[in-house]
Amino acid sequence: MTLRSAIAAGIAAGHLAAGPAVAQVIDARDPDALLGVIVADGYSAQLSQDSVGDPLIVIDDIGIGPTQLYFFGCSDGADCDVVVFTSAYAAADAPSATFVNGWNRDKLLGRAYVDAEGDPILEYGVNLHGGVTPQNWSDSVDWWRVMVEAFEDAL
Repeated sequence: MTLRSAIAAGIAAGHLAAGPAVAQVIDARDPDALLGVIVADGYSAQLSQDSVGDPLIVIDDIGIGPTQLYFFGCSDGADCDVVVFTSAYAAADAPSATFVNGWNRDKLLGRAYVDAEGDPILEYGVNLHGGVTPQNWSDSVDWWRVMVEAFEDAL
């Protein structure tokens, strides 16, 4: 072992011994923590359950109606991996396929579609497997708010 590699190994060992700074992470396995960050960011929200018993967070004040935050990849209503922000709109006239395709083509995040009743739906899925920092989660919520505002303007 050369002196240079011995020094590098010693430095690496010192960093490992000290341990990396571990940031607090939250994930979809802890709906209460996600709810807490949403509320701390100034939104009104409640934790509930969807029709199959998985967690559901309803955020009251994003856009013209509530946002539902559905949890996926769950096992018996727990240990979820993914959340999907969803807002549904009642439309007098269903948006055209051209509108929906244009939205999905031109936007980086947030997919749109028209449901069976002809109402437009906007969704944004976030993979939380392994966790994210509270700051990253707040940023995801803010991205959602921006998407909702742009979608409502486009409608």
